Amino acid sequence: MLFSGIFRNILNLIVEIEEINISEKEKINVKNKIGIHLENIKTEQQVKNGFKKMRNFLNHEFGFVSANYYQTLGTGFGLAFGTGLGVVFGPMFDLQSGIVYGIIFGSGFGLIAGIVIGKQLDKKKELDNRKYSSNLVK
Repeated sequence: MLFSGIFRNILNLIVEIEEINISEKEKINVKNKIGIHLENIKTEQQVKNGFKKMRNFLNHEFGFVSANYYQTLGTGFGLAFGTGLGVVFGPMFDLQSGIVYGIIFGSGFGLIAGIVIGKQLDKKKELDNRKYSSNLVK
C-alpha cells in the first residue's frame, strides 16, 4: 500500500469515528489517543506499525472492531476446533474411514458454527456503534 494510501485510510478512520454515534468526550479521547500513535512518524514502515498499534488500541481500549472482525475470528476457531473434534470423535463411528469423515463433518460444522456466532457478535458491535469499516492495514 502506498504511503499516501495509508494516510488516506487514517483520515477515513478519523472521519468515520466522528460520524459514529458516541459521546463528544469519547470522540475527543479517541482522536487524542490516535494522535499519540501517529507522532514522530517518518517512514512508511513506521506508519504501518503505528496503524497496527492504533487498530489494536481502538479494539482493546474502546471496543471498536473492523468489519467482519468476529466472523473472521469465528471462522478460524471453528475450523480449528471442528477439525480437531472430528479427528478425536470420528474413529468412534468407523475405525477405517472415521477420521476422514470426522475431519470433513467436523470442519464443516465448525466452519458454519464459527460464521454464525461471528456474524451475531459483529451485529451486536454494529448495534452498539463499535464497528468501523475503514480498510485498515493488517
